[in-house]
Amino acid sequence: MNEPFSGRRIGIAACALMAVMAAAAVALLVLGSSAGTRLIAAALLLVAGAAFLLFQFGIRPKLVQHDMAVNTLLTLSDRGEDGEERLVLPPLNVLLDEVISQQRAKYQMMLSQDRNSLMVLQNQINPHFLYNTLDCIRGEALESEMDDIASMVESLSTFFRYSISSGDILVQLRDELRNIQIYYQIQKYRFKDRFRMEIECEDDRALDCYLPKLTLQPIMENCILHGLEMTEADGLILIHVCLTDQRLIITVSDNGCGMTPNELAQLREKINSELPPASERGMVRHGLAIQNINKQLKLIFGQGYGLYVSSQVGEGTEVELQIPAVFRRRDLTLRGERL
Repeated sequence: MNEPFSGRRIGIAACALMAVMAAAAVALLVLGSSAGTRLIAAALLLVAGAAFLLFQFGIRPKLVQHDMAVNTLLTLSDRGEDGEERLVLPPLNVLLDEVISQQRAKYQMMLSQDRNSLMVLQNQINPHFLYNTLDCIRGEALESEMDDIASMVESLSTFFRYSISSGDILVQLRDELRNIQIYYQIQKYRFKDRFRMEIECEDDRALDCYLPKLTLQPIMENCILHGLEMTEADGLILIHVCLTDQRLIITVSDNGCGMTPNELAQLREKINSELPPASERGMVRHGLAIQNINKQLKLIFGQGYGLYVSSQVGEGTEVELQIPAVFRRRDLTLRGERL
């Protein structure tokens, strides 16, 4: 099949013609000595310049649209019985819709890139402002000898730095446990001595294992809000860490109010649901955080890992987390990219 009539070919020919005209004008200016020759050279330069402007701003955009239309036609080509490729010409409105759709897709992609760049910039500015404000409040509290407020603000600032400032997807367990202790200190200012937290680790090597950042904090928050908030005293959150040959097993348990069998069944169904949380309008928010954690664990480590919840009314709730024992970040990839 012959090459279709191309706007690119026209552009090359037009540029070549304008170059010849400009070269002829320069030659006349250099070689000619009479006023008439210079007048002709000036006219050639003027015509060449006008032709360039007309081509650049008038003709060239139409040639680009022409080529887009031709490319669209080529995508709709077909081959006949003799093997020769033929064009299947669609109606004009179909062709225009295709060209407009391509342009809209490109424009939306540019908007998306600009929006993402703006979000990155905002995420760089907002934490900086937040930390400076918290540091100022802490300084004022220290000057006023309000040590408790200064300590609470310092814990809050440290928690935010860990939560929103680092771009790491995976962190070591020691970092997660340190963040949990800071979160516990913040909650103590609200609940006073109504509950305590204990951490048990059977093997210190487990502290070097990697897991997704902010995995434990939402689980602990569920323990407080749905298990211990109504408790007057002697509440306990126990975090137990066990390391086997191939797995890291973390259990987070509380001695709060627990759940009925029906409530537990609903929670398990929600955690293992394939529906996104946004589609569950009207449902209680209880369980959405650990549903997201469960999905994240399965996405990163595989379907054989995740969360399991058990509970009894009046005795409390236990969330067991199982992931592979990973001691090197480079051993994990997501969609072909290292985490």
